[in-house]
Order: sequence, then C-alpha cells, then structure tokens
Amino acid sequence: MAELAHEEDESATFYSLPVSPWLGTGAEMLTAEGALSRTVWQVMDFDGNSAQLMAPLRAQIEAQGYAPVFACDSTLCGGFDFRFAMDVTPEPAMHVDLGDFSYFVGRMETAEGDAFLALLTSRGGARGYIHLVRISPADMAPVSVAVSTRSPDAEEIADLGESLDRLGAATLTDLSFSTGSATLSDGDYPSLTELAAYLVEHPSTRVVLVGHTDAEGSLEGNI
Repeated sequence: MAELAHEEDESATFYSLPVSPWLGTGAEMLTAEGALSRTVWQVMDFDGNSAQLMAPLRAQIEAQGYAPVFACDSTLCGGFDFRFAMDVTPEPAMHVDLGDFSYFVGRMETAEGDAFLALLTSRGGARGYIHLVRISPADMAPVSVAVSTRSPDAEEIADLGESLDRLGAATLTDLSFSTGSATLSDGDYPSLTELAAYLVEHPSTRVVLVGHTDAEGSLEGNI
C-alpha cells in the first residue's frame, strides 16, 4: 500500500533536471519551463530495492508516451554528488538511500510543447519512496501513475517522538559537524536531548542514525 506523503504545484516555473551521470565537477542539467507538479509516495512494508519500485512505474510512464532521456542507478549516477544535484523533497516525506536509488527522466512532445517527467525511487527501513516531478505546458492533462493515495493530507510532524511512532523516522535538523570531521561541533543539540528522553521512555526501541558528508574535499576522504 502506498500513501501520499507530499504534494505541491506551481503554475509557472523553471526546473533543472540532471540528464547525465556526475562528471567530476557536475552533471549535465536540462532546464525545463512550465507548470510543475511534485508528488511523493511512501510504500508501506516494502522489502525490495529501488529498481523493483522503478520498473513498473517507468513502464507506465513510457506507455503514456514519455520517451527516455536519461536513466541511472545510484552507482552509475554518481552516488552522493549526483543525489545532491537533484532538487528533492526533504525528509521526512522523501528519503534517499545513497546506496540504493534509481532515477529516470522522460520527455513527451505535445502540441503545446515538451513535457518532462523525473522519477526517483529509493528505500529506507521498511518503506519504499517514490518522488515524481512533472514539468509541462499548463493545459496538459495530469499524468496517471497507478499508486494508492490513502493519505493526501499528510502533514509534517514537528515532535520527534511522534514522528518516530507514526513515520518510523525523524530528521535531526540541528546537528552540526565541521568539514572533514565526524565529531559534533560545540553547542547544544535539543534534538539529541529529545531523542535520549524518547529512548529512556521506550527502552526496547532501537534506532539507526544515518548521515552523509558534505560536498567538500576528495571522494576518498569523504568515504
């Protein structure tokens, strides 16, 4: 079962899509202009990988007339650097596993102009994540993708404990590390205090802390 976790629309905007792997200093970007629609779904109780999420959705998209422009997986795309070249809805709605994501861009020619669609799939814990962006002439009909949308009004949850209970994940937005260091910078971190209190109240709960490097320095050093 998939639940709608995020939805937004803009009537007229510019949006940049990576259409090549990471090339050392950047990826080739395609800038599209038009009406933007962005939706994120979370697939509950998912134990597969990003490619298994991508395959049937890509088939549906191509069946509707979108021709492939570019596609890659986490390794071929360029991992961390490529991921942060994309404009992706942030946690907790969308989670991207840097070791397991799949990406697809399609183009469809229409009488009103070109429409572009970018699909990103990933996983985290027991959930699959689907991120769909469409940039199109304003008069086109919306794209149809067969996913169940049980919670169209999913809200952002501010309380860490409630987020862990309801979503199975929470974002610690106040953590700060110096470049090249895995040690927290000096300061107070209310999110860690809140997490510690939650774990004291729920002693059987286990959490996994997930982080990433910044984009400064060498690939070898960041790994």
